[in-house]
Amino acid sequence: MNKITVSQLLANQGLSWYGLYRRGGGSKSMCFDWNRGRHLPNTKSAARIARALGLPLNYILDTLQTRNQWQNSPRVAWGTHVRESMQNDISPSTTGRIESDEPSCPHCGRMLARAA
Repeated sequence: MNKITVSQLLANQGLSWYGLYRRGGGSKSMCFDWNRGRHLPNTKSAARIARALGLPLNYILDTLQTRNQWQNSPRVAWGTHVRESMQNDISPSTTGRIESDEPSCPHCGRMLARAA
């Protein structure tokens, strides 16, 4: 089953993004962005949309496109690598590492200064 966007859901209900905002479905900017398709609501926001529209939560979660936990991750360079490694289920471990007396950065390997 193809999931629908917030704008399609609002069109089915005969409501605009501003009507969703007025009913307490979210902030004005988020309702506008959901309607435009710029952002997708997360599951907590989907529950708020369901309450505002008077629809069952299970119906909304089954039919509405929502963000998953990886799309909520930070959009920085290190966040991308963390997201990829967690999706691939690669867990960082200390097996096979050579420990030295000097502390080093686990990502780049550069030696770190010791605390006084």
